[in-house]
Amino acid sequence: MPATTAARASSGSVGVSANGYQNWERNVSTPKADNQRRIAAVLQRDLREVKALFGDAGSGSGGTTRREATLGFAGAAVSLAATRSKLGMALQDAAHLANNLYQRAERDRVDDLTLDRLEDAEALVVSRYPLVSHLELVPDVERLWQRTETLLDGRLGMGERRRVLHVAGVAGYYLGRLAFNLGDDSSAAALCRLAEHHANDVGDLALKVSIGNLRSSIAYHQGRYQAALVYAQGVAGIAPRHLLARCHAYELRAQSGLGNELLAREACHNMWRAVGDYPALPGSTPKDEGGAALSSAILEKRAGNWAEAERLARQAIASFRPGTAGYTREEARNARLVLAQLLLTTRKDAEEAAALTLGVAVESDSHSRTTGKRLGELWSKLNTVQPGNGVVCDLGEALSARALLPREESV
Repeated sequence: MPATTAARASSGSVGVSANGYQNWERNVSTPKADNQRRIAAVLQRDLREVKALFGDAGSGSGGTTRREATLGFAGAAVSLAATRSKLGMALQDAAHLANNLYQRAERDRVDDLTLDRLEDAEALVVSRYPLVSHLELVPDVERLWQRTETLLDGRLGMGERRRVLHVAGVAGYYLGRLAFNLGDDSSAAALCRLAEHHANDVGDLALKVSIGNLRSSIAYHQGRYQAALVYAQGVAGIAPRHLLARCHAYELRAQSGLGNELLAREACHNMWRAVGDYPALPGSTPKDEGGAALSSAILEKRAGNWAEAERLARQAIASFRPGTAGYTREEARNARLVLAQLLLTTRKDAEEAAALTLGVAVESDSHSRTTGKRLGELWSKLNTVQPGNGVVCDLGEALSARALLPREESV
């Protein structure tokens, strides 16, 4: 590159004019000390060599001429100017993006009042879940979940994001639990995955354990007992105290499904040891005396210990009290239906079994997968044992209205 071209291209970029470059080359002037240091750096030569080079019209000890030194420095100046130009454009682009992101962050901010309302809505879901029809709950929980997931798409501050993530995780868990209880395992599994992701982000151990329990239930009701056991045991080791009994109850259930009665009884023992009076918190419902008695009754029923199973079922029915942390309508209803099944199996009291079944059937216009299945099975047996009984006929009509009769039956 001719010195004049280099000088024009880089003039002003390093504080040297075009004439300055030409004067160096022609030995009209000598670079100042600062420029000599810059030349030495560009040429990777000792500063003393550069000073000697420009001290006379000859060449340095390395054979570099004054012209070569000038052109080398000019070329470096041009390269530096181009680099600075590119960096300048990149920085301008970054500044433009920063302005846009700042405006978006300001627009997406979630104020404390909104966050408080989201958390209030979460608490309402937790308190209503044990007491309200699943079909009635779904729209409210789905709206809360959609709202939080939409907010998470924005640029939230760390504190805001953490609070929204927690509500989103809890809402997703309960929506998955509702989907499971209504028989939609695919939706339940998808909601579990996302809720667990949120639980991991905020470090919510109780929510993570609750999701593991829900996955165990999904697997169990699909007949995948080994998977159900793996899920239950996987979270039992990290479960907080208020959820430990339920983890063992699900381990009991899976072991029983696998035919491992001794291991099931060991899990049952561990469940009773973990039973306690715990507060209602987001996530799985704690196992209290009623819940533990129900799980034990089902275990004894499978083992053929009818008298002990009946005793435990009646204990569960007496122990379930609305408003306590361990109460859900789902389990309270199942306790009565398990007793009805036992009464029919032992041919002890078909009339009481019919009354228990009808009482559960008419309590709600919708029932979960477990109560719905038991109601249908009980009606089939009652209709065989007492086909003309008025209570049985009323039960058939109630189940028919709720589309809970077995498909081959009609009323």
